[in-house]
Amino acid sequence: AQWLLDHAVTPGVVVVDESSALALATDNASNMTTAWDKATDKYPLIIGGPCDGHGSNLMFADCIDHRDAKAVFDDQYFIARTIRESDWLNREVMQGCQEDFNYPFRPVLHGETRQCTKWYTANRNVSKIRGPLTRAINKPHFSQLTMSREKRTRLVDLVNNAATWKKCEALVEVLRPVKEMTKLHDQAPNTTSKAYAALMTVEEKLHEKTATQHGISSALYAHMKRKIKGRWQYMTHDIHYAGYAVDYEYWGDAVYALPKVMNALRRLAKKWLPDAAAAQRCMVQFTHYKNRQQHWVDVAGSYGDLAFTPVAFWQLHGAECPELMDVATKILSIDFNVMSVERANSRMAAIWNKSNASMKPSTAAKLLYVQYNMEELRKMKSGGRKMAVQEGWLDDRLSME
Repeated sequence: AQWLLDHAVTPGVVVVDESSALALATDNASNMTTAWDKATDKYPLIIGGPCDGHGSNLMFADCIDHRDAKAVFDDQYFIARTIRESDWLNREVMQGCQEDFNYPFRPVLHGETRQCTKWYTANRNVSKIRGPLTRAINKPHFSQLTMSREKRTRLVDLVNNAATWKKCEALVEVLRPVKEMTKLHDQAPNTTSKAYAALMTVEEKLHEKTATQHGISSALYAHMKRKIKGRWQYMTHDIHYAGYAVDYEYWGDAVYALPKVMNALRRLAKKWLPDAAAAQRCMVQFTHYKNRQQHWVDVAGSYGDLAFTPVAFWQLHGAECPELMDVATKILSIDFNVMSVERANSRMAAIWNKSNASMKPSTAAKLLYVQYNMEELRKMKSGGRKMAVQEGWLDDRLSME
């Protein structure tokens, strides 16, 4: 915490004055709250909080940290690994997927987000691999593969057991909202105003069905509800609640009925505006804008397919409400998502490890630069990273009655 104050938040490095709004985003370790407190005590305009992407990854890890989920994912990883270890099985599965889906899918073993890789492995197996693999193990050549008897028997038993796939499909679907939220934070440029709505969607999707309707055990269902509830306090701060309030996409929701949302907006207005009168004008202006919600929805829709961010909305249409525009643009400009930094740190850890301890820092930095940019060039060449967040996922209006 002291190092951050001495080196990262100092005059000349980061300008912190009455017109500034600065976020101090860290991982979700409990000791980081000390860093936030020290920074905000010295610079009241700073807002400290955990990384949204890191928090969603931890939520996913918490949800699958149960024996029922582990059993399903272990079986699916075994299937995927066995296929990838056999050239013949791998080729048969890819050819089968080409015939069935017009694309040579193969099992997933690695992914950008470590925890969600288990979900992608299971989803690929149940949605794409199952059919081609079933046909492959029934071919005469399968019995001639170099494979231990135990592995062959386990693979055949898993593939031919309908309960295996039923459990896998149910777990994939119940975890899909958590995965979508993780993917949202991983790939979107700024998700501060989406974090609260995403968490509400995760909770609502889980509670809209019973354990039996979801197709999972009651023990796993209770475990997921408890873990999701426990992560709320680490993933929702004033900036998230207020971001939900000033993001025009959610003005159709009953924002006024949510005390946490309105109180967060009031606190940030008092924090960033010069006096209490300005903060009061800000709240009055918010009421004015909220009452014209349909008008602004129509305005936003008139831009068609143009990139139209919440910040751009306030810059274009907030002049008549200067105090509210000031607070809204600060809220929506602050990003508590540092997944790109965490990914770079993970890659640096792989490059500059114990076996390469004598490597010069400049060499490690150059290797990281080459590796990171080669990956970006590869994605550009292949058409860019796929946005796995389902279209319209966050468009479902939350029921606030």
